[in-house]
Amino acid sequence: MRSLPGTFSVLSTCESGGGIRVSRGFTLIELLVTLAIFALLVSLAAPSYQDLRQRSQVRGALSALADAVALARAEAVTRGVPVDICPIVSADAAAPQCANTNAWEAGFMVCPREEAAGIDRCTDAASTVGISNLPVQVFEGQPSTVTIQASGFTSETVVTFEPDGSLSRAGNFTICSDGSTSTAQALIVNVAGLSRVAVDSDDDGVVNVSASGQVSCL
Repeated sequence: MRSLPGTFSVLSTCESGGGIRVSRGFTLIELLVTLAIFALLVSLAAPSYQDLRQRSQVRGALSALADAVALARAEAVTRGVPVDICPIVSADAAAPQCANTNAWEAGFMVCPREEAAGIDRCTDAASTVGISNLPVQVFEGQPSTVTIQASGFTSETVVTFEPDGSLSRAGNFTICSDGSTSTAQALIVNVAGLSRVAVDSDDDGVVNVSASGQVSCL
């Protein structure tokens, strides 16, 4: 069909029988079925997404702790002085201060002692202010759903590496997200100051921190 100048042409598609083919939309029943299938798929995917998020958060915290342990041990050996790792009040503070609590998720720092300057322990928060080489490094806090706790060490609020890189007592850090034990992890630190990631040695879906002990997210 030819259009005259200044006009629009309307094309119709004819079926073999000569009728006009009309596009048909969804019926209400078809729409409801589609929505039901979509809701089912979302409900199936939600637990997988949550599990993925939890594991990602735990891996991030685990990596930061492993870095802190390795750094503290290396600094202790290099400087020839005890070096502490302690949880801090806030990673955003201008002068980070050790927190006297077993809650490491707000952040932690690696801090060498300065006995010549009268600093026995980096847990003495006031003493770290104004000391140029304290701390060595501050590690940022974790998401609000993450918890980190220390256990087994001589102290749960500060872990001290001696000048030879050793600890007076082995221990571990337990990392949880949303309080889930199935996605929890642990970093085990032996008396030599070396760390390793805990494994599920009995294949029950929960990692083990000892021959008979599992991680707990209480």
